[in-house]
Amino acid sequence: GIPCTEENNKFLCDNGNCIWHAWRCDKENDCKDNSDEVNCENKTCNVDEQFRCANGLCVSKRWLCDGDDDCKDNSDEDQVMCSNRTCNSTGQDFQCTLGKSCISSSWVCDGEDDCVDGSDELGCVQPTCLSTEYRCAQGGCITNRWRCDGELDCEDGSDESGCPPRNCSAKNEFRCSSHQQCIPLSWKCDKDPDCEDGSDEHNCPVKPTPICPSGYFSCEFGFPACIIKTWKCDGEEDCSGGSDEKNCSGVSCRNDQFACDNHHCIAQSLVCNGVRDCNDASDEHDCKGLTPKCDPVRMYQCKDGTCISKSRLCNHRHDCPNGEDEQEGFLKCNYNECLVNNGNCSDTCVDQRFGYQCQCSPGFQLNEDGRMCDDTNECLQKRSVCMEMAQCINYKGGYKCECYAGYQMERGRCKPTGDIEDSEFVTLVFSNKIDIRRLRVHSNLKTRFMTVIADQLKHAIGLSLNIKKRQVFWTDLRDENVLRIMFLTVAKAGKWLIMKCAMDGTDCMDVITENIKEPTSITIDYQEQRLFWLDGKLNTMSSCDFDGGNRRTVLSVFNYLQHPFGISVGLNEVYWTDVMAHSVLKCNKWTGNNVTVIDSHLHFPMDIHVDHPTAQPEMQNHCIDNSCQFMCIPLPSGGAKRFTCVCPDG
Repeated sequence: GIPCTEENNKFLCDNGNCIWHAWRCDKENDCKDNSDEVNCENKTCNVDEQFRCANGLCVSKRWLCDGDDDCKDNSDEDQVMCSNRTCNSTGQDFQCTLGKSCISSSWVCDGEDDCVDGSDELGCVQPTCLSTEYRCAQGGCITNRWRCDGELDCEDGSDESGCPPRNCSAKNEFRCSSHQQCIPLSWKCDKDPDCEDGSDEHNCPVKPTPICPSGYFSCEFGFPACIIKTWKCDGEEDCSGGSDEKNCSGVSCRNDQFACDNHHCIAQSLVCNGVRDCNDASDEHDCKGLTPKCDPVRMYQCKDGTCISKSRLCNHRHDCPNGEDEQEGFLKCNYNECLVNNGNCSDTCVDQRFGYQCQCSPGFQLNEDGRMCDDTNECLQKRSVCMEMAQCINYKGGYKCECYAGYQMERGRCKPTGDIEDSEFVTLVFSNKIDIRRLRVHSNLKTRFMTVIADQLKHAIGLSLNIKKRQVFWTDLRDENVLRIMFLTVAKAGKWLIMKCAMDGTDCMDVITENIKEPTSITIDYQEQRLFWLDGKLNTMSSCDFDGGNRRTVLSVFNYLQHPFGISVGLNEVYWTDVMAHSVLKCNKWTGNNVTVIDSHLHFPMDIHVDHPTAQPEMQNHCIDNSCQFMCIPLPSGGAKRFTCVCPDG
């Protein structure tokens, strides 16, 4: 191995252990004999931002009295020092009755017990709705216009109870069979169900089957009018009337494809690869004849490739054909390598039946040399280790979650201190097909406020926000305008893929080309530099890096992804709409856990966006000062050219 010298950034302990030189004189006994902490100079702390621990270590003053032993000697959690802190000195102005702990006054009467004794929720009055709003029976406010409009806007449906039949305009409106909903007369028999009960598409005259381009199948009726031809007879109804699954004699796959039991076709190369590529996992059935690989944790591989359990090593029986599992000596049986210089391990040496292994303490990981221990930088892990609205701060052997400005740590999560408006609410903006709505949901999911931003729409599907300017943009299927975006889904030769382009439509490259059937929506996670998308055909939610790497399936539970449509990422959670379940849902963006139905009584929820500054971070706009006559489009960073000018069509 590399010599343990200062030239190699290493320090040789008196007991023979070898550690990194940067760990010397850091107030921690890394050598195990404390020789790395001898003849050290005292460090000088920044008195404005740091606290000097009793052992001489410097820590942030924000870490004082937070319940964590950051000094390693508990001096930052001294009971006398912490009990003498007043609410005014900590920037909080409400003192709990029990324990005299301090919290922000904005947490008082917010529906959550922030004080251990619950004194912050005593004597609170339930919030009332405005005069222009209707209060739902189980809480929450909606606009009065939604009372008795034929749609369940309250979670308990109380806004549609005891309602008289609606009066529709005989000249301009169609009354749905439920007698509680009116739609424009032009929406009747347009192959698009607009009534909650679908009665606007009943008893309609037969219209000719739409003409679709080559490579597509024409649905008999309903939405959509055309689907990719390969979806015909694949075991799933893609046409709303199911005409793509009628008169099917069985699936027909190409010679280079494998036919799944559920009629899907996948590449032969995906069969028996250890990954479920067919939805029914039939591609992983009856996989025999594959070369076995020994599990390095539990198994030992003999020279001829045979795998035996490590418990059978050095048991005085020849379990390997050549008997190498019973040989004696260094790195073999009956020899304790840890007795000499700790096996050259920087931390812990563990003698084993056959050889030995170096191990590291929690917060450290074994170096490539198998002997030295490196600090594990938990903050660089792709899956966020901290809660929402907290930043990760790495230090040797661990990490610290510190709340952003305007937030304070309370019982393992960051709560706003009152400096950020409405920060206890998640604000979602989504298209409900016939209108655009803004939904504000409290973190306890008990309080919600919904307002209509735009109505009298026909088929609003695409949605975009300019959060800084408080602007909303959308596309309606009755319009022919197309938005230019950086990531887009494209169907080429009957196959869907996700592409990445510059905003002027140049420099396009394929991002996702495999295991994708019907991408219904894509969104950008600016914090993690990742792309998220929904697949309405595979009933999955997936994510990847901007170049398509590190791909992972976030969620693949059909009950929550019956027909997913719109998706948006906010902090540690991802939100999406399901048009079949009429719902807005959320889950953890890394694990897919904690799936929560936010609202399940919507008309036809389509696109959705999280209305929060982190969903659209501020960046330098090179188009602010430009000489373009018609339109300026910013170009990707890194190039010499910062923007380009474009002209209108024609």
